[in-house]
Amino acid sequence: MLGSTAIHQADSAPYRVAQPIARSWYAEMLLARDMPGDRERAQELLTEALHLYESIGMPWHARRALGRLSTMG
Repeated sequence: MLGSTAIHQADSAPYRVAQPIARSWYAEMLLARDMPGDRERAQELLTEALHLYESIGMPWHARRALGRLSTMG
């Protein structure tokens, strides 16, 4: 799957910032696509992105991911 490839590439790159961004973008694509299972996977990815944003000191992005998660219920 293309999103999984992007996440793998981001995780392999020396730029830690790419890791949560790839997850956030993929989650947004899943939410827009809205097929069975997409919402749950998007929630997992946004949760991962949130933790990564927090761990690398990106508070604005962490708040944005948390806000998106809170709108998902």
